[in-house]
Amino acid sequence: MFVNNKQTRGVSFSSPSGALVQLMPGISEISDEDAGALKSAIAPLKLEETGLIVFGETKTVGQGETKRTIGKTLADLKPEEAEALILETNDVVLLNTWKKSEKRDEVRLAIVNRLEFIKNYKPGEDEQNAEA
Repeated sequence: MFVNNKQTRGVSFSSPSGALVQLMPGISEISDEDAGALKSAIAPLKLEETGLIVFGETKTVGQGETKRTIGKTLADLKPEEAEALILETNDVVLLNTWKKSEKRDEVRLAIVNRLEFIKNYKPGEDEQNAEA
């Protein structure tokens, strides 16, 4: 399951196993169990107020008892959705994990481009380009 941390700082919470889970700014991938713990930990607040967006929920699709999980892994996403997610990911370890398992060429290219961008990024570069 994915969590998008829109804050400029990391967020930590305890998983059911007692381990500390850290969500860096941008996209993080966590287990369903940890997602449940995260929701419980911030239950008094609305997720949007925390700057966290959790997606990959099980949803009812159509009529009746039909349920499926939408967007639970990168492979579940349409290429354009995966590429948008990749652009918000700053975790190099996660990007490299996705790169190893991703089969779609256009998504792998987006991952490689994001890794290259992160590697070459220089703090303050955006401000200098905006002034020019």
